[in-house]
Amino acid sequence: MKIEAKPYRLTTAELEAIVQSDCKVTFDNKGLGLWDKNGSVVAELYANTEDAEQLVKQINLYDELARTIARNLTAWDTSRDKKESLLPEVYLTNRWLYKQITGEEYNFTKACQKFHIGPEWS
Repeated sequence: MKIEAKPYRLTTAELEAIVQSDCKVTFDNKGLGLWDKNGSVVAELYANTEDAEQLVKQINLYDELARTIARNLTAWDTSRDKKESLLPEVYLTNRWLYKQITGEEYNFTKACQKFHIGPEWS
């Protein structure tokens, strides 16, 4: 099975605004579930084991892609190329991909914190 979907990410605050309550997301052998603070199910997505494994692989792939792109962008931001005002097409493409995957504009400081990039996390 091939799952194709544009990643749509909400912050916890946005999700809780929709649900009108604190909530959490769970994943078990049945699928994904969204629960409110009282333990009531708000939404569920059921899948067979193979489909669920494929979904988890895709989620992990999006996370790994975002992390790799963030590392590339932060590396360029600290490189000699930037100091010499060279703006490669790859950098511009990576900024676009970063926004498509994470849903937010690239910012050096935020990317370093979000993906644990830099000497303090090495």
